[in-house]
Amino acid sequence: MFFPEKMLRAKIAIEPDHGDTVLEIIGKKGLLHIDKKGTSLKSEAEVSRVHTLLSLVHKYMALLGITSKKQTAPSVSDPEAILEQTEERLINIGAKIDKIELHAKDLKQEAEYFDKARAAKKALSPLLDTEKMSTSLNYINMRIAIVTMEATELLRLSIKQKGLLLLDQPLLEQTNAVAMLYEAEDEAEVNRILNTVKATEIDGKYLSEEAFKAFQKTQKKLNSDRTALSKAFRKSLREIENCLNALR
Repeated sequence: MFFPEKMLRAKIAIEPDHGDTVLEIIGKKGLLHIDKKGTSLKSEAEVSRVHTLLSLVHKYMALLGITSKKQTAPSVSDPEAILEQTEERLINIGAKIDKIELHAKDLKQEAEYFDKARAAKKALSPLLDTEKMSTSLNYINMRIAIVTMEATELLRLSIKQKGLLLLDQPLLEQTNAVAMLYEAEDEAEVNRILNTVKATEIDGKYLSEEAFKAFQKTQKKLNSDRTALSKAFRKSLREIENCLNALR
């Protein structure tokens, strides 16, 4: 009673889909003592290392839309060698994923600029063709911006005082799209006014339909590249995940 029976260490292989069921039967039959504290890792540093690598694997899998897949746990005889190899593989995989995700981040920002520009362009369309005027004006400058309704009135007062032209149309809730037309000599004053009312200015290049179509092509190419990476790294990332789980 006070001394445990002598035991032999054993390894068993179970099909992934039947793992939980088989372990439950073994436990109820008392055929084996399953020691969950046993680990191939020698120190807390290695445990932390595995955890960090596994988190990175899960991050990459999430970015590429890859789901986990149960596999037979591999036999690990040299944890240090496995960790070194895993780090090398993740460095190579991560370099390609990080590059495409950085591009995706830039495109997300571009998409927001295009959304605001197209909304302002549509709102102002009954009054003027912003796309055409942004490229055809020679002696008059035009600035397009989004401002709150309260700021619009302050903007209107400032513009009138300077004898400039302001066009505005309702946009979203409590906001207006505005177009300011002025001569080059009034540039500094217009900058001051827009800064004062904290306007969200629209860069003229985002008013271009041609630029928007080019942006859509770039987005499509990015999605295609991400899909290709997902197919290329799906097997490797699942293998790495499975191997790291075996070390835990």
